[in-house]
Amino acid sequence: MQNFSVTGINHKYAPLEVREVLAIADESLPIALRALRENHAVEQAMILSTCNRIEIICHASCPAMKDRVCDYLSAYHHVDRSFFEEYVYYHQGIDAVRHIFNVASGLDSMVLGETEILGQLKKAYLASSSEGATGRALNECMHAAFALAKKIHADTEISKGKLSVASVAVTFVKRVFDDLSRKTAMLVGLGETGRLLLTHLREVGIGHMIIVNRTLEHATNVAKTFNADAVPLELLEDYLARADIVISQTSAPTTIVSRAHVENALKRRHGKPMLLIDLAVPRDIQADVEELEGAYLYDIDDLEQVVAEAAEARTQEYERCQKLVDER
Repeated sequence: MQNFSVTGINHKYAPLEVREVLAIADESLPIALRALRENHAVEQAMILSTCNRIEIICHASCPAMKDRVCDYLSAYHHVDRSFFEEYVYYHQGIDAVRHIFNVASGLDSMVLGETEILGQLKKAYLASSSEGATGRALNECMHAAFALAKKIHADTEISKGKLSVASVAVTFVKRVFDDLSRKTAMLVGLGETGRLLLTHLREVGIGHMIIVNRTLEHATNVAKTFNADAVPLELLEDYLARADIVISQTSAPTTIVSRAHVENALKRRHGKPMLLIDLAVPRDIQADVEELEGAYLYDIDDLEQVVAEAAEARTQEYERCQKLVDER
């Protein structure tokens, strides 16, 4: 048990500007895992990288894992340790296992009790397992975490209401616009929560939806279900002016919506404002877009106030869930 460790940063302690630099894209996980194990003497490891956290989960006999992981993150991302080290948290032994269980169950999420993190953790575990980076200890720990998360969501009301980042984003949209039936929403990148976002937008009565995606075929198939338009990513700028609401959540390593894109779109909209919500880490939309008159830009961290209000009803279930974690 003492060989388990978790080193990471998350939305509670690290600003978005730091999280987006340390984020690791799904397609880069195999290379990132090999670099961690081969260059830093880590026997078993997983990398969990989402919009709200980057965590390195290890089972290793070597000492000073926090230093090893910080050295790894510094070398892999070509940044000095001083850039992120003050935001790093570290758990070892039983505390590390408890943290993994809390993360899997949504008890450490920005949206308390959300279930998206469980799918993300399973995906990270599969990537690690496929690389041969897990062993008996890590396998048993993760399967126990998955089983506990299932029990918590089934036996408590912590996830009542299906609250998620997607639902919070759409709640935010509803606060800005009184009548959504006359509005057009553009979703940039389907990602893991794309269908959920589209479902919530349809439920609140959005007038029209445009799906912009790197793979047009995928966007077209999804668009049929939601009576939406499908557009390839390379035509994003051409269609941007049609959108009153833009929600972006791609896994692109750099921004894909520039200040110039939005500035041109606003000119074509003749004074009609745009609401832009960037759920991506690293960010999809250039930060200086918020300086443009008529453009209202919010990122993942800006949604925390909405989350805090929506989660009040769930907090009473938190202690009950923690008891289930302790029993494990």
